[in-house]
Amino acid sequence: MKRAAEQKIQPPGWIFDSLSLTRAGAGALERRHEEQAVDIHDSKTQEPKAPARSARVQQKVEARRRQIYAAATELFSVQGYRAASMRELAAALNMNKATLYHYVQSKEQLLTMLYTEVIAENTAIMQAVIGRGLSAAETLREVLVQRVEYTTTHQPLLRIFYEEELELPPNLSAPLRQEREHYERVLLELVQRGLNEGSLRSPVSAQMTVNTLLGAVNWTYRWYKPGGPLSPRAFAEGVTDTVLGGLLV
Repeated sequence: MKRAAEQKIQPPGWIFDSLSLTRAGAGALERRHEEQAVDIHDSKTQEPKAPARSARVQQKVEARRRQIYAAATELFSVQGYRAASMRELAAALNMNKATLYHYVQSKEQLLTMLYTEVIAENTAIMQAVIGRGLSAAETLREVLVQRVEYTTTHQPLLRIFYEEELELPPNLSAPLRQEREHYERVLLELVQRGLNEGSLRSPVSAQMTVNTLLGAVNWTYRWYKPGGPLSPRAFAEGVTDTVLGGLLV
């Protein structure tokens, strides 16, 4: 492959803004839950709040929340979001529904948080790759490799992400969809820049190229089998090099 002159790609400003907004929203939500959990703990003990106790309670709340997200991911992935119930989730966590609702407000909120996690993490991955200052073709390859690798290590979560989008609350689905479209817009910019600088070639438009690439790498969540001879990274590189084979100059 003829290596084009490296051109540093600066991430658009919105990629930082959208990630910050996503994390800010998630952080605010988590802080409200933590305050509720701390208040519940203190009301039971009837003792003044102490910094050490508050820190311990916060750690326990965060650990419990991670358990809830993991259990919800497994339940929604296996049964489907609509068929799964909060009662089943509480049973899987060995807690009653009242306790579960101290940590999450609703099943819809859980689904939204899972979507937020996928978008925020993949945006952060892309941001880090773009910041390395590689050529457009090299950046595109590494972004796709890491996207496939993320998919192989988060299959249940990605199954929910791709199959349950219509279940998102209408007031929350639009902002999440916009952030997802922002991610895809960066890929479009990378492909277009690669075509312009001569490190990529395509018989179709840049948009059709991006759609084809995403269609190929996204679908790996359906057919990847863990435990095979290839590591997630090696598998991701193989898939990416296959789909990029006809594009690299």
